[in-house]
Amino acid sequence: MNGAKGAVFAMLAGLAAHASAQAQVSWFGVMDAGLAVNKLAGSGIKKTYLTSGSMTTSTLGIRGTEDLGGGLNAFFEVSSFLSLKNGGIVGGTVQQNVFGRSAFVGIGSRKWGALDLGRGNNPSFLPTLQFNAYGNSGGWGPLWHATYFNFTQFPSFAGVDGFIHDTAWDNQIHYASPALGGATFNLHYAPGEVRGRAGVANWGGNVLFQRGPLGLAAYYQHTAVESSGAASVDLYTNAFDAGGVRVPANSATTSWFAGARYDFKVAKVFATWQRSRQDISRARARTAQASVAVPAGPGRILAEYAHTRYAGPGARVDYTLQEAVVGYDVELSRRTDVYANYLRSRNAQAGPDGYTAGVGIRHRF
Repeated sequence: MNGAKGAVFAMLAGLAAHASAQAQVSWFGVMDAGLAVNKLAGSGIKKTYLTSGSMTTSTLGIRGTEDLGGGLNAFFEVSSFLSLKNGGIVGGTVQQNVFGRSAFVGIGSRKWGALDLGRGNNPSFLPTLQFNAYGNSGGWGPLWHATYFNFTQFPSFAGVDGFIHDTAWDNQIHYASPALGGATFNLHYAPGEVRGRAGVANWGGNVLFQRGPLGLAAYYQHTAVESSGAASVDLYTNAFDAGGVRVPANSATTSWFAGARYDFKVAKVFATWQRSRQDISRARARTAQASVAVPAGPGRILAEYAHTRYAGPGARVDYTLQEAVVGYDVELSRRTDVYANYLRSRNAQAGPDGYTAGVGIRHRF
């Protein structure tokens, strides 16, 4: 870490250490590392490598709240994605965001909900995270891959990491409702602030419902401006070629999602369906996902399958991608767990299946 970044973290450490009782400030994070072997679909090349954040992206952050009286409280959060492979900050290709995971401040109450301003989760994040057995696993989760990563192999969109690209938006205004009969909803609006593109913005919302063992979720997301935290080709701001069709700037993507989960005690099951479409090129992706978490001995057996059908401009289907993973996760304590997983992927155009196998340890604080 260079001097500037070191100074930032030193300042935050001092802030946390001197927090008063009224303004509670604390560190939080996840440290996740492991070892894996991988062979890409259609390739005979294998590699063995150290992983960082394969079950949950390694994170370091600081958050705080202050009681303002009258049922109101102020809050803030800043947090970074980290690589335990080299100690570096992870976030973005256009610019490296020190606080690429979150950077916001807000005010809220239990009665009226909360409003925050800054960089934070977009509408897709919570439903995707909560409605599959592997959660927000960037290394192992088929639904996570289909939502944010797997578009790189789509012939018409080389170098693109999914229609949605990122879990967070810059320049965001976010409202989170209080619980209403078991349901909560989130509204998101992020003005683009792109020169020459007045009125262009990201917007959408989600609703999450929980009553007893049943959970339901849905979201709608309109993305017209690239997040600075995305590590991919900009689908939205810049013009590009897609399957012989010239897609001009301001070609927004719309995404829909519906999910359900049910806890049978002997097994927790999940199912989701989602669709994303480029408004101008009409390229689209449809993903169905099913997964299960089964208590077994000291841990849980995890299994998940996702099938994505990609179509290019017009009605032509370009390819399908299928991923299946099975694993075992053992909690050593409330904060620490160890895991082992085996993932298999099949690309309809790539030939032989690919696979990843690995083990790891995760610690939360």
